[in-house]
Amino acid sequence: MKHTFVVPGKPRTKGRPRMTRRGRAYTPAATHEAERAIAAAYDGPVFTGPVVVEVDYFWTEQHITVRDWNDIVGPDDNPPIWTGDVDNLVKLTLDALQTDQVCLMDDKQVLQVVAAKWR
Repeated sequence: MKHTFVVPGKPRTKGRPRMTRRGRAYTPAATHEAERAIAAAYDGPVFTGPVVVEVDYFWTEQHITVRDWNDIVGPDDNPPIWTGDVDNLVKLTLDALQTDQVCLMDDKQVLQVVAAKWR
């Protein structure tokens, strides 16, 4: 299974947590807005198994494709088991796709990320 969609608007990076004067951490509003925009643009199925995520970042939009791992390696090939997430470079995109399980149950499902910035 494969699903491609476009998120209008300039791509944003995941904002670093901020601290209040009282020492409480919070996520910047711009990060929440960007995550909501990605989640709102997604109109496909919820993937429950391992996936590959492909993202092309353009100045005015981003094109995202999520593929079932079995479509790439075949249903008889067991996916590698990793303890960490692969979202260090595309953290905001993956976090948005797992928000309220809109696309992914958990970003630990992501076995491969292919990302590129375009002019």
